[in-house]
Amino acid sequence: RPGENLLMSVVLDVAGISPAEVATFPLLAGLSVVKSLSSFFILHSSFFISLKWPNDVYIDSRKVCGILCERHGDRIVVGIGLNVRQCEFPEELKEKATSLMLSGIDVRVEDVMNKVLASLAEVYGAWRRGGFAALYPEFAEIDFLKGREVTVMRTDDDASPVRGICGGISSDGSLLVGSELIYAGEVRWSP
Repeated sequence: RPGENLLMSVVLDVAGISPAEVATFPLLAGLSVVKSLSSFFILHSSFFISLKWPNDVYIDSRKVCGILCERHGDRIVVGIGLNVRQCEFPEELKEKATSLMLSGIDVRVEDVMNKVLASLAEVYGAWRRGGFAALYPEFAEIDFLKGREVTVMRTDDDASPVRGICGGISSDGSLLVGSELIYAGEVRWSP
């Protein structure tokens, strides 16, 4: 419904940045969202806001935000879908999704948008100055998958998915599962 959720796209310049660095952008956008949401949860310290590699944001064990990044020449389009005021979800998502409102945060969509944009500008600036390495230490604190038993499907019909304990987000933005680095794929985890 109109006014319930934040659905936005932001276009940023990535001219002169290596493809390997640009590939980390979903993580950067996720970090931006986590930082912006954390400011709303200051008094609600019982909630854990985290990033599920490579592009989903969770409040505790429920998804609150999805991110999609696409490169077009020297630009990257960052699409962000964040559940702000939504209180009802389809039956198949009721146990998997949440919103800020369902987490006790009654805030306007515009206020969330402004926080996300300010955080994205800060993270983007740090990334332009120092690359992913400049932000890497922050991911250990917000890594949803680290320590969980995971299965990674590298393609839709992956006959031999990677299974193991997730070692977390690596310094190049990949995901460490067992002794293998994963650069793309769909991750499923055991609660």
